[in-house]
Amino acid sequence: MTLKYAFRAVMLAALVLLGASAASAQCGPAMSTTICQKDETAATSRQIRFRRGRYSATVRGFIGGESHNTYTFRAFAGQRVTVKLSSRGNAASFSMATDSGGEFPGTSSENDTRFTATIPETGCYSISVVAHPDARYRLTLTIR
Repeated sequence: MTLKYAFRAVMLAALVLLGASAASAQCGPAMSTTICQKDETAATSRQIRFRRGRYSATVRGFIGGESHNTYTFRAFAGQRVTVKLSSRGNAASFSMATDSGGEFPGTSSENDTRFTATIPETGCYSISVVAHPDARYRLTLTIR
C-alpha cells in the first residue's frame, strides 16, 4: 500500500466518523420537508436538487487538503441511486452516509468512482468527497 492510499484510507475513516455525527442532523426528526439541512463540518455543503422532470444532477467542485465537500439529497425507499465521481488521475474519492449517521454499505473505497444501490428507507443521505492532495471533480447523482 503506497503512502497516498494509506492517507486516503485514514482520511476516509475520519470522514466516516465525522459524517456519522453530521449526517444524523441532516433531515431532523420529522422529515416532513424535502429539504435536507447542511453539514456544518464540511468545507462546502449543499443540497443536490433535480430540475423538474429530471432524475440526474451533476455538480462540479474543488477539494484539497484535509477538508471534504458534502452534498445532501433526499430519496425514497426502493429508489435506485447511482453516484459517479470523476477527477483527473482519480485523485478524489467519496463515501455515502445514511440519515441515521451510518456509512452506506459499499461506498467507501480508494479507487471506485461509481456506486449503485437501492435506497433502504426514505430520508436524507449525504455524499462526502475527499482528495489528496487536491482535485477538481465532477459528481453525478442519478435517482430512479
